[in-house]
Amino acid sequence: MTTDERLQRLEKELARTRRGFLVFVLAVAVCALVWAVGLHNPAGAAGPVGPNIVSANQFDLVDPNGKVRMSLEMASMGPALSVFSRSGQRQAVLLAHECGFRITGRDVIKRGSKQAILDFLYASPAVVMTGGTRKVATIGVPPGSRDGTPAAVELCDGNGKPCWRAP
Repeated sequence: MTTDERLQRLEKELARTRRGFLVFVLAVAVCALVWAVGLHNPAGAAGPVGPNIVSANQFDLVDPNGKVRMSLEMASMGPALSVFSRSGQRQAVLLAHECGFRITGRDVIKRGSKQAILDFLYASPAVVMTGGTRKVATIGVPPGSRDGTPAAVELCDGNGKPCWRAP
């Protein structure tokens, strides 16, 4: 057996050993997780067996001071997950819609005046950046375009009107 053949055999064996070790670590992690969950819900605990269903229009996650920090609600366009700052301003929103989804982020330090929107509604992906109520830039297909508008990079002036566009 040549040195190259021995080296290839050892490399294959090392790769198999690494995969085996990874599987072992994952198995231990899963067992630890199952054990930890079992500690919080021991067998025979009071309560119904099977899935529990809770229905509501909105779920709020509050901090120790009682301020809403996260909310899951039914918005007009569909389900929305909102994250709030300590001051109670909406900081980020994930909106699910039957025609796609939208992620919005705000700069709450500047009173929500700047936004970035990642939009995948109506199969027209785009990133839109705004300053206050004015659009600053769009990268991709402009939101709401349903007529086959091609993707582009568009920069806007201080009034929010497009002043430069590249195909």
